Order: sequence, then C-alpha cells, then structure tokens
Amino acid sequence: MKRLKSYNFPTIFKAIGWMGNRKRLYLFSIFAFCAVEIAGSVLYSTGVRGAINSLSGNDHEVLFRSIFLIFLCAVIWWIYAPISSYCCSISSKGTVQRLKAELTDHIIRLPMSAHDRLSKGEMLSSLTNDIGCLQSIYDWFFFQIWRTSLGGIAGLILMAVIDWRFAIIVFALGCISVWITSLFNRCIEKNGEALQESLAKTTIDSYELIKGAKTLRLLHLQGYFTEKVNMSSQAEADIKYSNGKVTARMKSIISAVAALTYAVILLIGALFVHFGLTEWGTIIALLGLKIATDMLFVEFGEFMAGMQNGVAGIKRLFELMETPQEDAALSNIVIEQAISPLVMKNITFAYSGSTVLTDFSMRLSHSGLTVLAGESGSGKSTIMKLILGLYSPQSGRIIFDGAGECTLPAVRSKTAYVPQESLLFRGTVLENILLGNSAASRTDAENAAKLAGADIFIKEMEHGYDTVLSDDGNNLSGGQKQRIAIARALIKNAPILLLDEITSALDAETEEQIINTVKAISKTKSVLFITHKAAITAQADKVIQLSSTNNSVTTKA
Repeated sequence: MKRLKSYNFPTIFKAIGWMGNRKRLYLFSIFAFCAVEIAGSVLYSTGVRGAINSLSGNDHEVLFRSIFLIFLCAVIWWIYAPISSYCCSISSKGTVQRLKAELTDHIIRLPMSAHDRLSKGEMLSSLTNDIGCLQSIYDWFFFQIWRTSLGGIAGLILMAVIDWRFAIIVFALGCISVWITSLFNRCIEKNGEALQESLAKTTIDSYELIKGAKTLRLLHLQGYFTEKVNMSSQAEADIKYSNGKVTARMKSIISAVAALTYAVILLIGALFVHFGLTEWGTIIALLGLKIATDMLFVEFGEFMAGMQNGVAGIKRLFELMETPQEDAALSNIVIEQAISPLVMKNITFAYSGSTVLTDFSMRLSHSGLTVLAGESGSGKSTIMKLILGLYSPQSGRIIFDGAGECTLPAVRSKTAYVPQESLLFRGTVLENILLGNSAASRTDAENAAKLAGADIFIKEMEHGYDTVLSDDGNNLSGGQKQRIAIARALIKNAPILLLDEITSALDAETEEQIINTVKAISKTKSVLFITHKAAITAQADKVIQLSSTNNSVTTKA
C-alpha cells in the first residue's frame, strides 16, 4: 500500500476531474485507442503464429490468411491512431485554456491577505510552469499510462490463453520491475518538487529583473541580479541532472530485468520445443506478446516515474486554486440610508494580531476635500483598503449611503480609487479611461478627461484619444499618467473619490495643477486624499491627522 501511494493516484485522478465535460471525450479516446491496440495485438500474434506454423506445414491457405491478419492490424492502427491522438489533444488543450482563464480570474479574486502572502512571481510561475506540468500530464503521461496498463494487461491475458506457464513467468518477473520503479518514485517526486520551486524562483528573479530594469541600472546592480538569475538557472540544471541520473539508474535496472525475461522465455521455449511440449510458432507469438506485457511492467513504471515531476507542479496548482476567494459576505460593512456618503464608526483593525486602528471614527461630506495625513504606519492606507472592501474591520461599522443588498460590487460602486502609482495598460488612451466603466461612451470618456484636466494634452497627442500607450504608459509624463488615472476613476461616476499619495512623485508645477483639478472635482464629489504635503493640506476642507497613538480631526472654516 505504501508503494502504491508513491504513485500519487489521487492527485492524478483529481487532475482528470478538472477536465469537466471534456473528460468523456478524453477517456473515450484513450480507451478506444487501447481497444484498437489490444485488437491489433490479437491479430498480430495470431497472424505471426499462423504464418510461422504454416511454413513448417507448407499450408499456403493459412499463410495467406495470417499475412492478411497482420496487414489488417497495420491498417486499423494507421487509421485510428491519429484520430485518437487528435481527440485527446483537443480535450487537453481546451481544458488547459479554460484552466488558465479560471486561474487568472481566481488570482484576481483572492483576498488581499493572500496577495500579501504570495509573491507575484510565484503566481506567475503557476500560470506558466505549473500549468505546463498539467498539460504534459494530459498530453502525454496520462494517455501513456492508460495505454501501457490496459495494453499490458491484455497482452498478459493473451499470453495466458496461448500458454499459461509462460504468463506466470512473465508476471513474476514483471512484478519485480514494478517494485523497482516504486523504489525510485519518491526520489523523483522530491526532485520534481525541488525543480518546481527552482522554476518559481527563476520566474521571480526574472520578473524583478525586468520590472526593476531602470532602478538596477541606476544602482549598478545589473550584474548582481543577472547572477541571481544565473544561479537559479544553474539550480534548475543541477536538479534536472540529478533527476536524470536517478531515472537512468532506474531504466537500466528495469531494462536488465526485461532482457532477463526475454532470455528466460527463449530458453524455456527452446526446451519445450525440444521435448515436444510446444512449437516454435507459439514461442515466437509469445515473444511478440512480451512486447505488449512490457508496456505494463516496463513502460508503465517509467511513465509513472516520469509523471512524478509533473505531479509536484499540479499539487502547487491545486493549492493555489483551492485558496479561498475573497469573501462576498462583508462583516461590519453596511449600505443604508445615511446623511453622509461614508461614515466610519469606532473602527478597530489589525493585521495578523498587529493593531493598526483603534476606535477610529470619520465622516465624509457629500462634497469637499478631506485630507488623511499622518506618519508612516499610522493607518492611512489601511483606511483606504477598508473603504474599498479589501479588508473588513474586526469591530465597528462602515456605513455607505444608499439602499439595496450590501455586496462587494455594491460597496465598490460607491468609490473610485486612484493609487499612488497609477497603472495604465497597453492600449489606447480611450480604452484605458473606459476601463473605469465599460458601459460608458466615448463622449463620457472625453467629459471625464476634461474634468480631470487631461483633455487638452490628450488632443495634442498624434492620434488623440486613439493614441496607443506603451507598457504602463511609459510614453507619458507622471502628471499625464495621473490625470488619465483620475479620468478613469471619474468615469465610474461614484460619489466618493479616493486618492492615495497621487502627487508624491510629481514636480511642484504638476502637483499644483493636480491640486487645482482635485479642488474642482471636490465641488461635486466627496474626495478623500492621503497625503503628507502641506500644500494639499492647506487646500483641504477637513484634515484628519493620524498617529500611531491617537487620531484627531481638524475641521477648517
């Protein structure tokens, strides 16, 4: 039983269960393929046996019939094999495509605690390396495992029908091969786990190298990070080398046992023929069937061992896919009729036991600029995350003005958010603005851009709103990026606009322009602005000063 566990059958069957409706076509194609292969083994062994025996008896009719059976076996195989492979391939590729989409959606829907815990590189590795492991199991290993096991069992049964004495010998020696394979399985699986961890580390290092290319050059760290990637790549190569040595030793021993089995059959067969207990046609047919039984006792074990590398990857994939998504049920957050668009009452919140907010209260007006100021670690960003529904407070209440069911989409429809580092996507300026509201029109986007102070410079671009942005809008200045991000938030038409340190990296002139834009917006919307800059605080209608020990609210006249 312990040896059987080393093959990880539950994980393999779970992977097949993920195929959903495609599972029927996939399994049918495999079983039909196996049936055709078994039928081919019957026709081939019968044909070979009849052909050789007919030569000794000079029976031409039996000879031609036997040759026809061998030819029929080849024709059936030539017709059906590509059909089966094609059906398996479309089932596999369709499943992998769906799983990639589902995994991407799942990652986006993970709670912030999971995103804080998992690195971006690890998640990227799951989308590439671990999905690749799953596809290799679908495309190759699982198909071959079923093929070799069913074909080998059928070959053994046919061998028993022809001569049960040889079947017992082959079965006994074959069990030794299976036992040998099981001894190597755990070592191969451990190497597979180490390989997937190494691949993930390489992905993380490469991701950081590309993401921080500018900073690395300025700090003269190109060589250091390049060396990190080289070391990760070398670790991969070392693990593959180690795995290759283990696999080579396993195959060497199994091949020796298989060769011994052939020698035993031939030796005992020669003795049987000598004493008149059987005939050479039977011995040749048995040797032909030995190829089929090798599928069970040799190839099956090798494929199962090879699959252990992929099993390590799909276990990581399962773990990520089974990480609970963001909870749709919000605790201590409600939507009800209120005199303010947002009220926070006696909020207490902690990250993993580390308290950030204690008995914090705040009320926003329907219009006006409220500044959230304070030292680093005082809870400014945490307040934003609570308002956005990324976290729920442990105690207290967050009340949004409105009516209807309190769900995450409903809560997030009340706010529009512009982060400190605005992320723009590859696409046109218009497409980036419309990401804030897919139902909005081009006119809506232009109006939002005007309100954000972006319309003028957008129209001055070569293709205006149809100008294609490079990665993260690198063909724009920092102020232009922030204005487009503000336009994307405004087109959402939410009553509350949340701004998180959006002027921290801007020059004084651009900062002043952004402040003027925000002040204009605050005449019709409630704006909550995280900042530490006095120039913005001076323009605020209300200032909430946070510290790690107490919170105070200053209302300006």
